[in-house]
Amino acid sequence: MVAKQPADSRPMCSERDVKLIDPIWIAGQVPAQFWEDRHNRRSYLLWLGWRLRFRKIQDWYRLHYLDLRKNRGSRVLAFYRSIVSPTFCRQMQQPRETLPGRG
Repeated sequence: MVAKQPADSRPMCSERDVKLIDPIWIAGQVPAQFWEDRHNRRSYLLWLGWRLRFRKIQDWYRLHYLDLRKNRGSRVLAFYRSIVSPTFCRQMQQPRETLPGRG
């Protein structure tokens, strides 16, 4: 039997969840209006959190603009006053079932 990890040590997004995300931003330019869709932004941010090994919502306070830039997501900032804004945090705390591609 495998011991359960404490909640604070589990990723916000599992590897299985990340595999459901199509990271088209890695290839370069995304289609017009891509970042306007909140599901695309949420998918990107879940993917980024997994990539940066964020485990809890407080980890997002460590996020720097360069993290977004290095991971082709600096345009996402245009949709939030701050990465740690209440809107952003609410969106990141939504259940994983809201990911696109889930049936």
